[in-house]
Amino acid sequence: GIMGFSQGGSLAMHIAALQQAGRLRTSCPPLKFIWLQSARLARDPTCKELYEEIVTPETPLKLPSFVNYNEDDTEVKPDETRKLMTRLKQPMVVHREKGGHSLLTLTRPNQQEDGEKLKAFLRDVAST
Repeated sequence: GIMGFSQGGSLAMHIAALQQAGRLRTSCPPLKFIWLQSARLARDPTCKELYEEIVTPETPLKLPSFVNYNEDDTEVKPDETRKLMTRLKQPMVVHREKGGHSLLTLTRPNQQEDGEKLKAFLRDVAST
């Protein structure tokens, strides 16, 4: 699988979309999942075709996907992450009111429930 946070999430989404479209020019093995944290669609104009014609709300990314974001993120606005999620087929989503522009971790006491959701997601994709 592939994971990305913030701009790295945009890159991870781009790589997965290119792979699904058969346009990834590398010998990368097929991805089994994508995990995006506080991510948005790539904003570079050269990416416009990919998200308006190839990976769209009508033809979303088919990979199992896990998305987490925080409502008070000021770096990647929640609406930008929600727009990205329209390009994913049934993503598992962890949405928190507070947390800013930060990573989901498995060790923070206030994130244990969210961490359990992530572990369950990873177990599911590992068993397929």
